[in-house]
Amino acid sequence: MLSSIAELGNSLNVQALDSVLDEYGIKNLYYTSAVSNAITSYNNSVTLDISSKLKDLDDEINKLSRSLNRCLSEQTKLNTILGSLQPIEVVPDIASRLIEYLANNKSVKLQSIINSSINYTVTTTADYFDGDIYQTYRNNRYSAISRQSADLLQILDAIFLTRSIKLAIYSSFSIGIDNTFKIRGDVEYTPADHLANPHIMRYQCLGTNSSEIYANLRSSNYILAIEQSIAATKNINITDSVVFTDFMKKLKQCTRLKCYRLPDGTHADFQQTLNWLKQNIIKQEECSNGNVNVP
Repeated sequence: MLSSIAELGNSLNVQALDSVLDEYGIKNLYYTSAVSNAITSYNNSVTLDISSKLKDLDDEINKLSRSLNRCLSEQTKLNTILGSLQPIEVVPDIASRLIEYLANNKSVKLQSIINSSINYTVTTTADYFDGDIYQTYRNNRYSAISRQSADLLQILDAIFLTRSIKLAIYSSFSIGIDNTFKIRGDVEYTPADHLANPHIMRYQCLGTNSSEIYANLRSSNYILAIEQSIAATKNINITDSVVFTDFMKKLKQCTRLKCYRLPDGTHADFQQTLNWLKQNIIKQEECSNGNVNVP
């Protein structure tokens, strides 16, 4: 058969091919194979197209499922909160007590009263933190704390380890007679010589103090709610690396801010505080060597 096809040479055409195929009885086999290949190619193309569409549908179903789960979770959370709400307890003469408290509390600066909201700023010092946790991070050479400059580390040690100096900080809030409470980021008043508490003012987080604040609001105990916001302001969250890294960045940027409190009450900036710490170390060394008497 092959020799017969070869003899046709360049003059081979469909008619000649048909005659050869008929002669050897394989014409039907030839066309059957061609049709089979065409069908296989078409099926493969359709299969790929359908598979792609099915994958897109699966992705969309998964996306909708995740969205539904989030909605159900939020619904459960809100229903739990709603079910736990207690009737508001009315406290007699609450307005006069609140105004008297604000007038006599040196840590609270009343900014304004708008409609039913009282806007105020807490100015205090950082007193609530875990020195042991600070020491652990300080000794870890991979932590953000250990990578700070020697000058900043000396000041951080004085605040969180020896507590020989204090850091003045502030936060601003709004409390409503309708039991609303919020952190005020857009304050019109920034206390002089105080650093903003980053956990509260930048990241809008009160930690565990939030539940205590709202519990006091539900019983109309606005004074205790404000006291809880003062406690939140005094706290520096060392365990949150993002917050504490931002806190250290602010200390490096605000070198002229007199936010440090020396033992004698002096308001000092970064360099003044550093100078005081170095002089104090020299005095302590001289005292331990018996060269000088330090009162």
